[in-house]
Amino acid sequence: MKLFNHTKALSFLLLFLLVTIHKAKAQVYQESFSQSSQAGIIIDDGVVVSLDDQQNLIEHFFSPIKFTSQGVKCFIHHTFNHKEYKNFLPHSLEHLKQFMEFGVKTKQKNIYPQAITKMFLIKLKEHSFVNAYAFNEFLQQMPELLKQYFVKEEPQQEEHILKKIKNVIYKYLLDKFNLLKDEPSDFIESLAKEIVQAVKLNQNSDGSISEEKLRQTCIRFLDHCLNKLVWSPQEPEHIWPNVRSIAAGIQNCVQTNIITDPADINDLYWSLTMQVCKLLEISGSELPMEFYTEVAEDVESGSVEFLEIEEQDANITTKKDLLKKALWDGSATAQARAQYGIIPS
Repeated sequence: MKLFNHTKALSFLLLFLLVTIHKAKAQVYQESFSQSSQAGIIIDDGVVVSLDDQQNLIEHFFSPIKFTSQGVKCFIHHTFNHKEYKNFLPHSLEHLKQFMEFGVKTKQKNIYPQAITKMFLIKLKEHSFVNAYAFNEFLQQMPELLKQYFVKEEPQQEEHILKKIKNVIYKYLLDKFNLLKDEPSDFIESLAKEIVQAVKLNQNSDGSISEEKLRQTCIRFLDHCLNKLVWSPQEPEHIWPNVRSIAAGIQNCVQTNIITDPADINDLYWSLTMQVCKLLEISGSELPMEFYTEVAEDVESGSVEFLEIEEQDANITTKKDLLKKALWDGSATAQARAQYGIIPS
């Protein structure tokens, strides 16, 4: 096990097996949490929570947010800031979705999803993993929740900006015409600064932030989650479909203009690929050969689109080749365990 040190990896596996998240629905999460051992569940820092306390805590954490001034304050103080919420959040991003839905409903400026996404990103940094099924559930809804903030500029808005720039140039020529004759380079430099300032004021006059700033926050959030994804080796039939669904979710974010830079897109696919490889490295011996056969056939067929994207550097190992090697190594450990009872270190 190389994802964490041996102690950390064992704690992680115990937690994941005890929690046993089967699907990405909140109701199933709650049932899974409730099916822990009779002694209680082990949370990330090693503390054991009794079943009674656990049930009350889970019910509290699953309570929906009341979007009133007092309701939001109550959520932040009693739920979000609760010392155990960091252990719940990786299994359910429902509260983040609720905040996003409220932003859509009330037509908030883009500074709102920027602040909310950063708030939940910081909280997720407190935990060592993110449940892949919970993440995928949120990812599938993310484009719809954020698309209003990434629309192309309306023609009338472009005309408004153009008119403002023309006014700046006209006024500057009237006031600084002598500077143009005497020091043309200084005139152009100064005029350019005035235009930039005018455009900035236009963009932020309504209390919003730049589209690119929100985009980069979204990318950081996605990348952070992708780099912490975990799957249960006890349910191998769900792993690969989930991986492909996550890849499709990233593509949906591309189609809705949330992610635009090909380098950013490829980086996210790299994070997903690496996390699958880590799963195979840690739990490869526990996965059945049917799993390896299914994935290998998909990979070889060229139908896994995110693995077919050309790398920016032709000299590096591709995502596809890296995954193929991880599949080969993992299947070897699985065969050794099945035939000889050997679990290679």
